[in-house]
Amino acid sequence: MNLIDGIDGLAAGIAAIAGGTVLVASYQRGDMGTAMLAAAFMGSTLGFLPYNYNPARIFLGDTGSMLLGYLLGGMSVLGAYKSYTALSLLVPLAALGVPVLDTALAITRRWRTHRPIFEADTQHLHHRLLQRGLTQRQTAIVLYLITGILGVGALLLSGIHRFSLLAVLGLLMAALALGARRTGLLSVPRPAPANGRNEFDK
Repeated sequence: MNLIDGIDGLAAGIAAIAGGTVLVASYQRGDMGTAMLAAAFMGSTLGFLPYNYNPARIFLGDTGSMLLGYLLGGMSVLGAYKSYTALSLLVPLAALGVPVLDTALAITRRWRTHRPIFEADTQHLHHRLLQRGLTQRQTAIVLYLITGILGVGALLLSGIHRFSLLAVLGLLMAALALGARRTGLLSVPRPAPANGRNEFDK
């Protein structure tokens, strides 16, 4: 969670979505203790998000982002312990797919370039989206949608309200595809001519 806390509102928003996923999964399993913790977690992050969204007035900092990760990890382990199934751990892991993937890529990237693993760089997922021309708000929304898709997909695999979740998954994927198309994420930039001129210079 600390590694993706690179733009306003990203870590808090992803944490809220992941907390909501844990809430639904816990409630459906009858694990009311974990569900209540997840509801409180989701409520607190949603209450904080308006102040942390771009342009942010309050920031999480390292302590805040790591606290979010710790609480999500604790709820995930607690839910898996109470249900005794590996599938119960899949739901929070999938909902946290964005930070997990970003961390794995960061470790691999730094290891391959013989750099310290804890050394900061500007090649995280949100940095790459910003380099493609997206604003901070657009980048946050894209990663929110991806997190939502992963969370809904995990709930589908666990057999929770399949038909309604399929509708939600379809809407999220359609919104992500539309946003990617409108922001140019799906377009391949054309290489510049060798002489440095383009077609408008004729």
